[in-house]
Amino acid sequence: MSAAADPARPRRKPSPRTDAAEHEIRQWLVQRQHRPGDRLPADVELAQMLGVARSTVIAALDRLEDDGVIMRRQGSGTFVREVPLPTGAVHGLEVFEAYPRTAARQGRPLGIGEIRIEPDAPLQADVAGVLGVGAGAPAPCITTTLVTDGRPRARTRDHVHPDIALPEPDALRDRIRAGESVLDVLIASRIPVAYGQTEIRGRLVGPDTELGAELGVASPVAAVELVETAHLASGACVRHSVDVFLPGALDLQVFRRVDLRHAARPRALPRGGRAV
Repeated sequence: MSAAADPARPRRKPSPRTDAAEHEIRQWLVQRQHRPGDRLPADVELAQMLGVARSTVIAALDRLEDDGVIMRRQGSGTFVREVPLPTGAVHGLEVFEAYPRTAARQGRPLGIGEIRIEPDAPLQADVAGVLGVGAGAPAPCITTTLVTDGRPRARTRDHVHPDIALPEPDALRDRIRAGESVLDVLIASRIPVAYGQTEIRGRLVGPDTELGAELGVASPVAAVELVETAHLASGACVRHSVDVFLPGALDLQVFRRVDLRHAARPRALPRGGRAV
């Protein structure tokens, strides 16, 4: 019986940093299509890759060993034992991707309209709290309008942590017009982004608001709003974005999977619908 199959085996002490590192390693194993028997990099290399302390990586690997995902061989290294199942959303939300690329995959052309870059915009209290700085602190703010059929249909607004150095505004604008997202720029700058969180909610956009004027709405319309954060494996937030889409701008879907490691696995599903 593997460790994952033993319900009496206690879970190791929870820790936000270890939680994040464990999640990132699981995702990395899936994305790199690792197979049982593959050897993993040394603890020090994994720590550098995730941007965390070696002790955090060791704690995360201890959990993965408890769950039967990896196995350690004294003097030989760490090896994949069972590849974890993919988790989270699919169809564009499970991987950070510039929205025009997501739209292109769906056959919905979505171009770049106006790009407004404020290198030192004062942060509102709520965003400042997420980024872990004081309210009013100056930080880069990038606002982009997305268009289809010549009409603005969406707006994205990114706030980046004040300690992160971005390219000069003209260079950054050129990269966004070329199809890169702000997150693409962060990753290209070797910021070790490990994971993200996205909240999906509805929003009413009226013609008398700043957003309504930018998107050219003539009457109140219900829109989809994505509030997204990007984090280091330590949990520190490096980017906060609010993206608003008018109806028809982009097909956003979320799929959720059952973790089959801890579920009964029926051999077949007959016509009566009862698993056997």
